[in-house]
Amino acid sequence: MIKNNRAVSFIIIFAISILTSIGFFNHVVDLNKTKVIINYVVPSDENGYIQLFYKSEDLEWSEDRSFHYKISAKGRAVFTIPETNINELRLDTDCVEIIKIKSIEISQIGYKQIINSDNWSRFYQAQYNMDSIFDDQEFISFKAVGADPIVIFTTGLSASNVRCKVYQVMLQIIFSVVFFAGMYWAWGCMKRKGGAYKGKIGVNKRHLYECIKKDNKVRPFCIIFLISIILSIGFLNGVFELNTTKVVINYVPLEGIGGIQLFYKNQGEEWSEDRSFSQRVSDSGKVVLTIPKININELRLDTDGVNIFRIKSIEIKQIGYKQIISSDNWTDYFIVQYDMDSLFDDTSLISYKAIGVDPIVIFKTGIVGLDYKNKILYMACVAIFSILFFAAILMIRKYIKNKNGLNMERSCIDIKYICALLVLAQVIKTDFSVINNINQRKELEYMAYIENGQPTDAAEDVLCSFTVHGKHVLTQQFMIEYSDGLEGSIKYKIEDGEGAVIVETTEPLVNVLNYYYGEWYAITIDCRELELEFGKEYVISMYIESEEPIRFIMNDSGEIQQRQTMVFVYKNMYIAVVVLISVLLVAAVLWILRLGFQPRTFLLISVILGVISCFVLTPCTTDDEYRHFLRVYDIVSSDTAAYTSVDWEGAKGNVIPGSEGEAALIEVPYELNRLRMTDINFNYDNKSYFAEHNRQTCIDELVRLLFKPGSNEKSVVSIVATEAALFVGYIPQIILAFIAKILGLNAVWIYYFARIGNMLFAVFVTYICMRMLPCYKNLFLLLHFAPNAFWISVSCNRDSVLASMTMLCVAYIIYIKRNQKVVNKKTFMFLAFLFSIIAVIKLPYLVLVALSLLLEPGNFPYITVKYKRMFVMLGITVAIFLVGIASYKVTANWNVIKDTLSSYEQEDTVIIEGHGEEQKETHLSYALKHPVEIAGVIWDRYKTILKADIPEGVNGLKYQLGNRYLWLSLFVLLFSKKILTNKEKAYALLVFCGVWFLIIVVGYTWTPPDYGSIWGISSRYMIPILPLLSVILCSGSEKTDKVINGAAPILVTGLAVINVISMIIVYA
Repeated sequence: MIKNNRAVSFIIIFAISILTSIGFFNHVVDLNKTKVIINYVVPSDENGYIQLFYKSEDLEWSEDRSFHYKISAKGRAVFTIPETNINELRLDTDCVEIIKIKSIEISQIGYKQIINSDNWSRFYQAQYNMDSIFDDQEFISFKAVGADPIVIFTTGLSASNVRCKVYQVMLQIIFSVVFFAGMYWAWGCMKRKGGAYKGKIGVNKRHLYECIKKDNKVRPFCIIFLISIILSIGFLNGVFELNTTKVVINYVPLEGIGGIQLFYKNQGEEWSEDRSFSQRVSDSGKVVLTIPKININELRLDTDGVNIFRIKSIEIKQIGYKQIISSDNWTDYFIVQYDMDSLFDDTSLISYKAIGVDPIVIFKTGIVGLDYKNKILYMACVAIFSILFFAAILMIRKYIKNKNGLNMERSCIDIKYICALLVLAQVIKTDFSVINNINQRKELEYMAYIENGQPTDAAEDVLCSFTVHGKHVLTQQFMIEYSDGLEGSIKYKIEDGEGAVIVETTEPLVNVLNYYYGEWYAITIDCRELELEFGKEYVISMYIESEEPIRFIMNDSGEIQQRQTMVFVYKNMYIAVVVLISVLLVAAVLWILRLGFQPRTFLLISVILGVISCFVLTPCTTDDEYRHFLRVYDIVSSDTAAYTSVDWEGAKGNVIPGSEGEAALIEVPYELNRLRMTDINFNYDNKSYFAEHNRQTCIDELVRLLFKPGSNEKSVVSIVATEAALFVGYIPQIILAFIAKILGLNAVWIYYFARIGNMLFAVFVTYICMRMLPCYKNLFLLLHFAPNAFWISVSCNRDSVLASMTMLCVAYIIYIKRNQKVVNKKTFMFLAFLFSIIAVIKLPYLVLVALSLLLEPGNFPYITVKYKRMFVMLGITVAIFLVGIASYKVTANWNVIKDTLSSYEQEDTVIIEGHGEEQKETHLSYALKHPVEIAGVIWDRYKTILKADIPEGVNGLKYQLGNRYLWLSLFVLLFSKKILTNKEKAYALLVFCGVWFLIIVVGYTWTPPDYGSIWGISSRYMIPILPLLSVILCSGSEKTDKVINGAAPILVTGLAVINVISMIIVYA
């Protein structure tokens, strides 16, 4: 019917016209925005800034909906608000004592309002910490009289919103008609050119799809041009990084080491850790940060760990734009600073000194107003390179056609070679960048924050111990609170464990005092000339003579806050790892080019890359990894290490008491306790979530723990949330951990063996899926090397096993369906077994059992009646679901069953006062009382599925290559051979959305019922349902699938290797 119905073509063209019109107005003409222009005068010579907040009637004031603007003596502040439905504005005039406003212009499509002193009373609502000034009736004048001076006024838009929307709709209709006429004319031209038309346009003799038939020149030209555009965008973004912003900070070399963190955002966005980059600074004098987008307006520089930072210049580079910010023009870009003091000792530098806990400075990029120029230049470059690629591919195609005829396989081979060159070029570029970063490192630090460290008066004679964490220690520092008058001398003596004196000397106190951070100073002992043995413990005694008492940062146990710096001695090892991974990629590419991509190729590449990645990934860096491994260690220790107790005050880690005041604890060896504190400075020896989480490895400390002989020293840490988890999700880790234990390795090696076990299981399941469905091996390759899933698979998180099982279930159902396998008892039992494992690990994913309804009549040859077959399929699905529920119930109550079988009587527990308060209202009862509110909360979380959940589920939060893997996955899947029909896709998409909805509902039960939002939903929860989404997206034909089979393995493997190489400088 579609082939003979002309109306369908009209509907498709008109729908595309409407979408084009909406996109044109929203992104080019900016109809969906409000412009606010404030014409002002500041009588004083001092510069400051103003902050404009906006909201509608049902919202609250928020920093997310506000803009800063740097003002001078007289000028015009322009704000572009990305909304039209705004009713109120709030003007904050921090740092400006007196401001006089001549007029405020508010403009939208179909509406313009000028507010001045004549009509101010109509719009004015309230003012706080401000006095009105009436010395000049021409101006709206205010004087700040408090800490937070603000004035609130209406926009006058409440009565005109309907008119604005009418204008928008009218213009969109007009342009939709214009676009429709243009596209319809183009469609007619294509029909005439293809010989499909003899007469006027209205005659329906042949249709558009007949124009692009196999022997027509239009089809190959369209395909080649599409490939050319994709190659051009990939080449410009991947090699030249045209779609990025490069920020180069040139600073005065530092004497110590520290780190900076650069945040970036656009108007209407909030500062987020996801949009930031961290990098160490030392004596190199230059930091280069590449931001994977061009539309940014503000930057925020956090100087954590850097006390005094002197900037020579900040270079901001984009295609068609370059701005150098220095001390001469700094006031034009500066917005605000917090916990910082400006230094004016050198006018040629931008200098700041940290004076608080979180020192930051915010400044503009100057890119506002240049977005269109950048986009035009970028599109021009894409067009030029598309034409070049188009011409090159046409020449290759013509050569192949003249020599061998039009050979599809030969064309795919040429595409493979092009992809190989692109991948190798990107790998070489990444290698140079990473090796350069490694070469710049001169020093490392190690610092673990003690619990409840407070300034404490110390005796004149101080005695404490420290461990040597580095092979070549530079300094050992002891933190104190600074106060005026710290003058005198310090006599210190360092002894080893046997009492042998290493050094004993006296120095002026001023020689050893160094500023560290905030209110902390450090007594710094120079250890460069001392022969301190790596991994050994030493005792230092300090006798201090000072008029003012020394206040050490100390806890109740008498432990002093310490910091140690050391020489970075593992530079060559890091470079060797980079070279090894690159050589592996070259060998893999040559293998694929010569022999093609086979499952055994994947097996070899993924195992080698996986083992390397297990050691590259920082210990305890992924979500909840530490507590998952503690459960593995508990099982390997025959379930004897973990216990619950109300006496948890001496425990460390993320201690969360239960309803009766008891906490889940586990006794572990010393090195396993220290494993959670192998970061350079993000180490918290307390009771918090951060106490079991690392960000970047201190390689010296990790090596110390790896090769430390086993000891009988024990520590108690928390094993919250995993203490009762069943062994099923940990089987791969348990097997390798048990082997390590038999070999007599220490607990840290057991940890890495567990990681390798998890990785091998993920590789094995992916290999089985490739063997099961060889024509869809690219799909499983994409899923395995997806950045987030890959890093989870080389950790100790059991979610990797869950993701592997869901992928196996989806693959097995597709295998039965495509190969017309008969569903019998064995099939039923195997599916029930797979889904039971899924239910035991995480119950909501059991809903994937609904995919068994996709099976076809050929799978049930013994049933000929249609309705009977439907009932049988439904019965099988329900039966598998019930088996999964039963498995979950049994495992959820496993401890109770085990205690009952062993006639164990639990002792009464003592409830600690202040813990275990009974919840007043359940989530269900609150939801029934407030259904609209809870529905809104769930929807607010659910609607981020496309914008945040799926991209983060694929990329993770630390992926260094932007959305390249996401776009590559989309491209490969859309051109891969179609698996499901459109109706089956709609049903599968419903299952996908249903699973994610259940995940969010479960997340709602983790938060208080009246909290107003849902937290705790991690991006890794999306990984187990990505196989289903991938199956839905497969939409290509056999011919497109041949092209993809040639290009995808090289591109995916290349990006996987680049991912590991780029993360070396993030994790290691």
